[in-house]
Parts: sequence; C-alpha cells; structure tokens
Amino acid sequence: LVLRPDVTIPIARMVANNYKTSKENFKVYYNHQVFRMDNENRREFTQTGVEFFGSKQPEADAEVINIAIKSLLKSNVEFQIEIGHANYYKGLLDEMNINDEETALQLKELIENKNFVELGKLTDKLNLTDNVKEVIVQIPNLYGNFEEVLKQAKELCLNEKMCTSVEELQEVYEIIKDFGYDKYITVDLGLVNHLDYYTGVIFKGYLADHGEIVLSGGRYDKLTENYGQYIPATGFGLNVDE
Repeated sequence: LVLRPDVTIPIARMVANNYKTSKENFKVYYNHQVFRMDNENRREFTQTGVEFFGSKQPEADAEVINIAIKSLLKSNVEFQIEIGHANYYKGLLDEMNINDEETALQLKELIENKNFVELGKLTDKLNLTDNVKEVIVQIPNLYGNFEEVLKQAKELCLNEKMCTSVEELQEVYEIIKDFGYDKYITVDLGLVNHLDYYTGVIFKGYLADHGEIVLSGGRYDKLTENYGQYIPATGFGLNVDE
C-alpha cells in the first residue's frame, strides 16, 4: 500500500524505465490522490497535472505554464501565477559555502517568507562577504513586475548559474507574453520550492482571497537520472479540492 505524497516522481520513474528510446515531446497527464502532512495535520486531496518530457527549450516551460493558466481560467476564478527559478537561489548558495543543513533550511524559509528582520540577523552571524550579504537581503524584494525585477536580478548576479537563470526566465516570459497571458503572471526570485528535484523555472498559483497554494510546478531535468536515463522534463500539479 502506497500513500503517495507526490505524483511526479513515480511518473518520472515510469518514463525512464519504460521509454528507453523516448521520443521528444512525450506528454502525460494524471488524476491521483496524494497524501501530505502539514504541521501534524494529515490530509488527502485530489491532484491533477501534466508532465512534459524530452525538451529543454523555454517553449516547453512556457507551454506548461500556459496550460496552468488556461486550467484556472476554465475554473472562472481570480488567480495569479508567481514564477521563479530554482538556480537563482542555488547559485547564491554556491557563494556561501554553508555546510550546516539546518542553517540552509532556515535561510530558505526566511527568504520565502520575506522575513527581512530575521534574515538580516542570520546573515550577520554567518561568515559572508559583503556582496553576498547584499544579495541575500535583496532577494525577498525581487518580486512583482517581470521586466523591472529581472533587470534588478541581473545586476545582483554573482556567478554564471544566477545569470543563466535570469536569462531563462526572460525567455519564458517573452513566450507567455506572446500568448497574451502576461497579465496573469508575476516574478518572484525569492520563490524557493522545498522539493529539491527542481532545476530550472518554478512556479506557484494562488487564488484571490485564498491563502493556500492551489497549483505548483517547474522544471526537473535530472530527476530521471535516478532511474538510469537522462530526460529533461517540466510539469505541474493542481490541487483540485482547493
């Protein structure tokens, strides 16, 4: 008996094991029950989603985000999609050399919660250079209008990983803009997903006047390597019950 907390991982295993000669642009969708624990509260909910295997192109990321937007439009609800990039934060971590997992987790939570006061206190305790400290305290401010935020984010880049993440976000944004969906999206480079398999563009969806995340997803190019085959991929899951 398996109570799945996530559907992406078993699908990635299935694709890697059963599609050894997997063609490009291999797409699947699913409806499944998932099980989570949040602050000691056990809950079961229905998740539906899509996974897009075989493409590293920004068009694939944009297509998946566009499907997410269309899904919420079909539901006739007010919503907003926040888009970030896993490697902007990971690139920053490369400059910090934090070996303590607990400190790294605390830093991640403070950035995601935009807790400026505690973030400043934590960075003062760490042995960091001034330019690294500056970027850490600025990351929670990097949200809102895509063009303005990406310009600021580019100026704060400390290495190639961070710069590449900004460029990839720009490419995906331009495609979504061409579809006419840019009014539904904002950028948030403080967006840090707690599932560590994400390697590129990540995103979350929120409903108006509703505090819970109803949709999340992103790029996970290395996940299938755990099952013996490299297949780049991106996708998302939607909490149907919410």
